[in-house]
Amino acid sequence: MKILHFLPFFSPHAKGGTEIFLLNLARTQIEHGHQVQIICPNMKEEAAFDHIEGIRITYFPFPYGETDNGFLSGIDAHRTTTAFCQIVAGIDPDVIHLHGLYSHFLKYFEALQQESKRKLILTVHLVNIVCPNQTLVNWRNEYCEGKVDFAICSKCVSSAKGGSTLSRLASSMTLPINDRLYRMFGIAACANQIPTQRRVHSEIRLLNFLRDNAWIDVLNPWFYAVFALNGFSTQRLSYFPSPFFETNRFVPDPPSLDEGAKVKFLFVGRLSVQKGVDLLLQALELLGEFKHRFSVCFVGKHTDPELIQRIQRLADCGFALTLAGEIENKAMALHYRDADYLLFPSLRGSGDMLPLVIQEALQSDLAVVSSDIPAAKALVKDGVNGYLFGVGDKYDLCRVIRKIIETPGALKFKYRGQLCGGSDKYHYYDAIYRWNSSHVHFS
Repeated sequence: MKILHFLPFFSPHAKGGTEIFLLNLARTQIEHGHQVQIICPNMKEEAAFDHIEGIRITYFPFPYGETDNGFLSGIDAHRTTTAFCQIVAGIDPDVIHLHGLYSHFLKYFEALQQESKRKLILTVHLVNIVCPNQTLVNWRNEYCEGKVDFAICSKCVSSAKGGSTLSRLASSMTLPINDRLYRMFGIAACANQIPTQRRVHSEIRLLNFLRDNAWIDVLNPWFYAVFALNGFSTQRLSYFPSPFFETNRFVPDPPSLDEGAKVKFLFVGRLSVQKGVDLLLQALELLGEFKHRFSVCFVGKHTDPELIQRIQRLADCGFALTLAGEIENKAMALHYRDADYLLFPSLRGSGDMLPLVIQEALQSDLAVVSSDIPAAKALVKDGVNGYLFGVGDKYDLCRVIRKIIETPGALKFKYRGQLCGGSDKYHYYDAIYRWNSSHVHFS
């Protein structure tokens, strides 16, 4: 089988969760005898080629920096659309596995499906695929149920902080008539002239395309419900039946008591505000009197100078903080084995769907300290395989860390049953690739 993985980002060489997921799957597929390639946008309007671990990468021409709103909203085609279709036709895959999709790629895939009904499978790595705000968090900083509605979502987007008063006024004045036209005739009318409404219209068009053309691999039960709420057939929705969703299979394992030992925390991921690094530093500052009783190792890419400076200032004040930088995923096993707890303080709006780092930690028998975002709550059972704290609450995070420091021995757990491996995941996706109209939903 010829499999083409579509990455909506600019480089498979990055070490984010989506890229790691894609490469692990691609390697397993090659081991089973499939022909596998990767395609992703170029930052120039020209084709380019590369390899990663022997896998061919094609960078298709993409208008990076394009400011045309019609193109960015997936309403207007671009001259590179034809080039994309020609490149895919040359590769001639049986299946295109998408690892995300943005509105500005919509015309590329609409044109592709007009020429050939290739099988499209979308793995939803980020929540942006079903939210005009790209967060599933409304203007009140609350999680919403996820149903895309033109009027409700337009109001939410226009109410977000940072929008201009003129834009909000224009949206509120035109929304009633545009919503009525939407409900009666399904047309955008002048909505495309209002930025906030255009964003919602764009999201609706994207979901309509996916509803008609793609199998959706939603990764977890939480997002299965979100897509079903948006009218997707359950015959085209599934998720890998991970045992992590059965948190009752995690049971406590009494730790070997080691009073006075320094607790070793590990953070893995991009060092950014949305990933909760700022919140974590605020919590650590509250724990000054305990700074000699724990250490934190930060593993991941850091591009925010202010956060790095704050980490270094805390280190200068006696906190045992280490910046390990970005490392290969294969080398992470050593860090998991050496740590006592993984820290996952992601905020609302971080976009996390099913954090790979939490799965890897649990597979390494490492307990997790996490914010109680929906994606983490699907994996972490409080007090058994980790601890949950209120998202965005530095005092609650401080409370949990202090509790850990003052409790002899790290939290340990056992797992009842067999953990799934790469081969199990391969067979799951292989079944989707071979799916036809008579296929029965099996998640």
